[in-house]
Amino acid sequence: MVKSRRKEEIRAEQYLMKYLYSKDAIFQYYRQFIEPTLIPDLYGKTVKVTEKVFPKIYHLTKKISAVFGISQPDVYVYESFYYGADTCGLSKPWIEISAKTISDFNEDELAFLIAKQISHIFLEHHITKIHSEQLIKAINATESIPGIGLLNTFGLIDMTSKTIELIYLNWHREMTHTEDIYGLLFCGNLKTACNTIIKLVINDKELAKQIIVSDYLKQSNYLSSLKGIVAFYTVFDESVPYGPIRIRELIKFLSITDNKKTFSLLHKEFIK
Repeated sequence: MVKSRRKEEIRAEQYLMKYLYSKDAIFQYYRQFIEPTLIPDLYGKTVKVTEKVFPKIYHLTKKISAVFGISQPDVYVYESFYYGADTCGLSKPWIEISAKTISDFNEDELAFLIAKQISHIFLEHHITKIHSEQLIKAINATESIPGIGLLNTFGLIDMTSKTIELIYLNWHREMTHTEDIYGLLFCGNLKTACNTIIKLVINDKELAKQIIVSDYLKQSNYLSSLKGIVAFYTVFDESVPYGPIRIRELIKFLSITDNKKTFSLLHKEFIK
């Protein structure tokens, strides 16, 4: 599969890359010190998905990975009150998904979530994410270094850190929209994609059934009309776009004729 990203994400990434540095040093530190700390909890607090353990998730992951043309990532199930799925790790990224998600989401909804995470690996979003987050942490940590911390008397460290963070969060929101589109392509149905996003927002499968998508979408209009520095900062301080905006972007994607053709061809490839 050819790597394809929304032009908004490409622009956001190009701008972000102007502020990211020390990639090799940061990745070496992450591999040697951060990633090893994740492994004990990974094996001690989760259950690994196999052909015999959660086989539905295993075969769904295998099928989606094959279409993307990448090696099937390991998937681990963890206990949580919340719905969710995420990608972790740098050297050999893996997917973590909550037990509640597997229990309450149907197969098409799980296809949306898993395709979203596999696209995260396929498009190498995990690399940019780790680079950005670790750089921001490193800048913030310099405050405790004697001498260098004095720079923050004038807010220089905080200003640098917050600037990079806001630019990173903007990219992360655009990245999420791109991954949502891949999720839509694999689940094959806009209604399913919308239901999946709504479930993630409301965190209850029964309450999610009571939500009228057309009414829920009206909230995106209200969000677009917000003015003022406080509202502006609140919106731009989010790493994941608000639910109504995520659904609006999927509808926007399907409204373009060429995208409809891509949608049809790729979904046929998936369901073979």
